[in-house]
Amino acid sequence: MNKELEHWQGQLCRHLAGFKRVGRVGRVGVAFSGGVDSSLLLGSALDVLGPKNVLVLHARSCLQKKQEQEDADTWAERHGYPADLLEQRIIRIEPLTWDDFVANPENRCYLCKRRLYSLFLKTLAQEGISTLLDGTNADDLSQGETGRPGLRALLELGIHTPLADCGLDKKTIRLLSQDMGLDTANKPSSSCLATRIPHNMSITSERLNRIANLEQTLEAQGFIGCRIRLLQDLQETLTVQLQETSLSQLSYDAIQKNLLDWLHDEAQSIHPDIVQVMQEATDILVRLVEDPTCSVIRAQHTVQEKFQRITAKKEESKHVLPDTLPDALPDALEKNLEEKATTAPVQQQRKKSATLRTLRVDVNRVDQLVGLSGDMVINLSSFEDSMDTMSGTTKELDMILQRLKNINSSLEAGYELASIPHLGSSEDGQDSDMVEDFDPLEMDRYSELNILIRSLTEAVSDLDSIMGQNALDTA
Repeated sequence: MNKELEHWQGQLCRHLAGFKRVGRVGRVGVAFSGGVDSSLLLGSALDVLGPKNVLVLHARSCLQKKQEQEDADTWAERHGYPADLLEQRIIRIEPLTWDDFVANPENRCYLCKRRLYSLFLKTLAQEGISTLLDGTNADDLSQGETGRPGLRALLELGIHTPLADCGLDKKTIRLLSQDMGLDTANKPSSSCLATRIPHNMSITSERLNRIANLEQTLEAQGFIGCRIRLLQDLQETLTVQLQETSLSQLSYDAIQKNLLDWLHDEAQSIHPDIVQVMQEATDILVRLVEDPTCSVIRAQHTVQEKFQRITAKKEESKHVLPDTLPDALPDALEKNLEEKATTAPVQQQRKKSATLRTLRVDVNRVDQLVGLSGDMVINLSSFEDSMDTMSGTTKELDMILQRLKNINSSLEAGYELASIPHLGSSEDGQDSDMVEDFDPLEMDRYSELNILIRSLTEAVSDLDSIMGQNALDTA
């Protein structure tokens, strides 16, 4: 750690140590969301004050994505704090029951934070604690109540902001988090889902769920920290905001295809022209990623004009013509852009030909086809392995066959010599004695041997036939 970071860390630790003299035996509450700022605040408070003197307060509502809730729940375990030592309270709120909040005025954040932190203070009071710490930083303070309406609630309720009081901005907070080993050091900034809805547009569960699902889908494609925002004038239009560090992923063909497929499915029915416009807009982003100094003004104007024509067709069907075009055209997504009934035959013919040029395949069917293709590759590999094994076994059988043939020939020759001893020379006295001593009943034993030899001969013949057939099949 360099001297500058040591200075900031020391200042924060001294500031937190001052709370040991505040409240009952120095206990404090920490408003924890799981983000970058509150993670540093909580980690520092636990180290300076000790786990027994810190009560963690976490809100749970429909304004959070599922992943954010899971990150907050597992924070202590991920950072080595025993669950039995860390005291935590989950405060469940229902903001959609607050009429003033649902109306979504410009002071929406103030209304929410005022209610939420009042509940936090009430919970702390039941534990005999009067001090609540919040993760507001110096950058937040610089925006004032205009940019951060929630700051007003903090002042009114007497909430402490150690990070801001020590002058820590976002950059310094990330560096200190990294030095402390917090896995939130590089986590993108996050805010509640209500911030994606323009002021004076009512906040509904349908809109919140749609935004959350779309952002989670994009994050699954690697676009961490993305934002989906509704537009005030075009309520069915969404803008997609991506982190600058994620733009390079658009240069990958697979990402482009997945993104366009997802946009197509989200739109339910989408005109082929809008797909082409989105592809052209993506190409512009790719060019900027590859060469930030290149000029894309002409291409950008072309894309804007195309998108404006498509949007105008839809607005004409509603008898509403938009005054301005959204700035984030490359990322805009129109829902139900399929043309409505038109009066001009030429337009109907153009729509028909455009439909004929488009083939839509169910993504589930495509997934099944990809799965079957993968199974075929695996089975082919297994078959090739089996063929190699069979080839080796065939060679071994061929060697065994040759040995059996040799043994069979030796047995036949030995049998013939043993069963006809009188063919030997009569002048040989020893052979004469063998003939005189030969017992005809011994022929039974040789008959059994003959049967075994013939069975062996037949087995060798059958095996030879099988080997020949296998040779023809493998050829």
